[in-house]
Amino acid sequence: MSMDELWSFYELVGSVLAPKISAEKARLDERLRRLEELTGSGYLPLCSRTRTRIIKASLEIAGCLFRATHGR
Repeated sequence: MSMDELWSFYELVGSVLAPKISAEKARLDERLRRLEELTGSGYLPLCSRTRTRIIKASLEIAGCLFRATHGR
């Protein structure tokens, strides 16, 4: 494929994807706006089970990083 063909393909892909990406961003922005209205802010409270899973996963990752950097 020549450089001109490759550039034409790049422009075609960009022209096809740009409106799709813009539409998806608008949809997500609207969804975020509705969530913020429901919670009164950008913060969504987590249930204790979800919070516990996040803490356990974070500690596990931290342990792996510690072992990797300290050769254990």
